[in-house]
Amino acid sequence: MKDRTRNVAVGITALGGVVGLIVLLLLFGYAPEVLQPGYFITIKAQSASGISVDSNVYLEGIAIGKVRKISLQKPPGTGVDIECKIDQRYELPEGITVSIPKSLLSGAGSISFTRADLKNYTPETPMLPVDGSAMITAVDVSPFGSLTGELTKMLKTPLDKFDTVADHITELSDTWNQLGTDLQKLAKFESIDSVDSGQAAGNLATVLQRADSRLKQLKTVLAGIDEYVNDEQIRSDFTQTVSNARELTANANQTVTDVKADIAQLKSRYILLADDLSKTVNTLQDTLEEAKQGKGTVGQLLANPALYNNMNDASERLRAAMRELQILFEKWNTEGIELNL
Repeated sequence: MKDRTRNVAVGITALGGVVGLIVLLLLFGYAPEVLQPGYFITIKAQSASGISVDSNVYLEGIAIGKVRKISLQKPPGTGVDIECKIDQRYELPEGITVSIPKSLLSGAGSISFTRADLKNYTPETPMLPVDGSAMITAVDVSPFGSLTGELTKMLKTPLDKFDTVADHITELSDTWNQLGTDLQKLAKFESIDSVDSGQAAGNLATVLQRADSRLKQLKTVLAGIDEYVNDEQIRSDFTQTVSNARELTANANQTVTDVKADIAQLKSRYILLADDLSKTVNTLQDTLEEAKQGKGTVGQLLANPALYNNMNDASERLRAAMRELQILFEKWNTEGIELNL
């Protein structure tokens, strides 16, 4: 093979390798800065806080650019200027918040943009200029501050409940204090005389005093009763009285039985007497009829005055006996029957 042909083949092979390398780099996302279209913004911060060239820039967690330059502000000690290149596909609205979170373990830092604090954000909101003149002041964010914020959000509901429980405990404490005050008033000593005179209000102590006084009186009464109950003479007299009362009751029952028998006997006698009187009246009526006709004894009485006078005298005696019997019945009804026990 001629040298010229060999050199051309080597050149073509080398050129193909370079082209293949470029294609691979493009496939894996690497592109030279000159091939990455975008715009620059300057972020003013108190310190770099671990930020270095090629540190990532995020918008709501999405990588939108990289840090290209970090320089100190003049005069020294006033802060740093961080120049970032932002992908032209992402536009940042005016008023957007940028923060530089501090790393816990000295890892690589990053810059974060967020639109969470924007009010009334719309697609028509003005955007930052893309000619490189845009400047934003960053806010240093401590990871402990974020952690504290998250913990505050997580503990808000339990803390609110705890506040409610604390309020209830306070109310319960006030209630117990009031109850203790009321119990103290109930247990405060007040004399019975002052309560009876109206100088003080009655309470539990007064009730206990009255109960104690009543118990003492009851004790005295029980002692007196016990004295009488245990007295042998009184017990003997009471036993004798009960025996006499039992005997008197038996005698009274017997007397009542006898009186009932006497009354029944008297009743039978007076019934017979009433029958005799009825027969006598009937006989007298018959006699009067015979007398009208001038027959029988009555007729003779009408003719013989002496016989009439004897009959009249017998009638008067019978009337007197009936009157005495009537008086006896009336006396029994008003005075009762005397029992000689």
